[in-house]
Amino acid sequence: MGSKQKKIKKPNQKIITSPEKKARGKSKIEVKNKISWCFSRMDVGEEARWSVKKVDLNYFWESMFEKIKNYESQTIAELNMLQHNRNMPITGLCREAQNRLIELKQDDIDEIYHIEFDGMKRLWGIFDGSIFRIVWWDPDHEICPSRRR
Repeated sequence: MGSKQKKIKKPNQKIITSPEKKARGKSKIEVKNKISWCFSRMDVGEEARWSVKKVDLNYFWESMFEKIKNYESQTIAELNMLQHNRNMPITGLCREAQNRLIELKQDDIDEIYHIEFDGMKRLWGIFDGSIFRIVWWDPDHEICPSRRR
């Protein structure tokens, strides 16, 4: 008769990954740097042409909120893959927008970013790392109008 060998249980081991390892096909940095939002830089002045206060609340809750919330699961690289979201050089903005950045003491940047909503509507802001600092709401695409050929 054969003797039964007793199985020896090994303690659970923690798997330690180095920063160079990839997680689910993405580098650790991309996974870590998801987009977040900052509201402290918003232009909310009553005289401001593109004040964020001018967002229609029904439009915000029905159209914008879900899209903004979903962007939190993306990195900047993933956001840039979307066709109409992009950086714009400050020099490409209309003169009024450039002057407003000076008034807001936000003129120390070279580029500003916009996220498109429903064709003409844009949310403008400044990326600080992966933090999107919201500045303006531009429902009529006036800050940097398209130059059609």
